[in-house]
Amino acid sequence: SMVLALAVCYAFGTVWFMIVYAKNVGAVGLSAVLGWCVIPFIIPDLAKIALAFILSNRISKAVTL
Repeated sequence: SMVLALAVCYAFGTVWFMIVYAKNVGAVGLSAVLGWCVIPFIIPDLAKIALAFILSNRISKAVTL
């Protein structure tokens, strides 16, 4: 569910960026926007998701004991 939520955030953010950029500078392609706004953040975001998953499992086990 965390990966799906991240994909939704990326989708809305990409569309928003394309609209704002087109109004201020001019049209830009999807591949350029993905290169600027999504691809650089995929690995750090997946690492944060993995860390959140591990910590939530550990905390859940500690709390239920």
